[in-house]
Amino acid sequence: MQNNNSVPFWSTITREERFFTCILFHDIRKNPIPFWNALSAEMDCGNNVKVIDQGFEVCFFRDLARKEHGLIERHSALEKQTFDLVLTLSNQDLVIIEAKAHEGFKNEQINMLKKSKNIIMTSNICPIKNVYLAGLCSSEYKPKKSTQDQFDAIFRWDSVARIYPGNEEIYSHANDIYGD
Repeated sequence: MQNNNSVPFWSTITREERFFTCILFHDIRKNPIPFWNALSAEMDCGNNVKVIDQGFEVCFFRDLARKEHGLIERHSALEKQTFDLVLTLSNQDLVIIEAKAHEGFKNEQINMLKKSKNIIMTSNICPIKNVYLAGLCSSEYKPKKSTQDQFDAIFRWDSVARIYPGNEEIYSHANDIYGD
C-alpha cells in the first residue's frame, strides 16, 4: 500500500517488532477476549480466567519495585529489562509474551525470561501466583523443539491476523517478513 506521493506506508515496510506488538496491545486493550481465548487454548491456565489488564514494553522490575508500589524486591540488573506484552489475569497470574517478526527466538532472551519468571514466582512480596511464558512469531519460523519447550505456548502472527481482522494487513506483514 502506498500513500498519494507513491511513498510506501511505514506499516507495510517496517520490520520492527515493537510496532506490531504496539498494534496488538491496542487491539487487546479494546477487546482482549478473542486473543485470550485463542492463547489460553494453548496453555493450561484454568477455567473462567480473564484478562484484567495488559501492558506494552513493561519494565516490570523497575516499576513494581518503586517505593510507592513495593510489589517486588529490587533487582537492579533487571530494571532495564522490558517484556514485549504482559497480560494480567483475573486469578493473579501473569502472561509474559515475547514477540518476534523477522527473526527467531534467541536463547539469551529466553534465559532472561525464565530467570525473571523464577524471581517473580519466588518473591516474598509479589502478589503474582504464576507466570506463563508465551512466544509470538511468524508461522514461517519453525523453532526447534528445545526452543518450543521453553514456552508455555507459541502463538503465530497469522492467527492474530484472523483474530483482529481490522489490522489483518499489519499482522500478515509481521508474519510474512520472517527471515527478511
